Amino acid sequence: RREHPELFDDDLFGLFEKLGVRLPLTARHPDVRDLAMRLIITARDAAEPVRDPRDASVEEPGYSEGEGRGGGGVDELIARLSARDFATREQARRTLARHYSSLEDALLHRLLGEEPIAIEAQASIRAMMMRRSLELLEPFESIQRRQLLDDPQQLLELLEAVPSEQRWPIIERLQTLTGAAHGADLDAWRRTLRP
Repeated sequence: RREHPELFDDDLFGLFEKLGVRLPLTARHPDVRDLAMRLIITARDAAEPVRDPRDASVEEPGYSEGEGRGGGGVDELIARLSARDFATREQARRTLARHYSSLEDALLHRLLGEEPIAIEAQASIRAMMMRRSLELLEPFESIQRRQLLDDPQQLLELLEAVPSEQRWPIIERLQTLTGAAHGADLDAWRRTLRP
């Protein structure tokens, strides 16, 4: 497993899943990896100013604003959630659901904001948030149970699982926890953390 963990995770875990046995999620599982990265980055950026979520917009390829079907801004999509026409409501709901991860902050800002939102739109947004919360529950529990954000061994596994351009937040976390300064040298981290 140490030499080729990705094969172990993909092959063995895949086999167990086909047999109906659900094993605990590992740091290599995409949902755990993505949530862990988000938590690491959020903790790191806590002192930095946050981008105003009201600036979020969605561009749907193949649609133009002139056709009235374009992705438009979040406010336009929220307004479409309470349209009389079912097809318009469904298109807006699908667009927001498809781009939910990048629009989550903007949707929450609108939902909690001072400007009123139609009840139908509120219900749709709350349903999206509830679905996403349920999707993240198992990965979040796995992160907590494994102490992924505080265990250098677990962080090394996460470091190996992400593409090189996404590694810096994990490297910074490892440097904070271990005091080692190996930068992007993955082999040096392996030697340090896997004696």
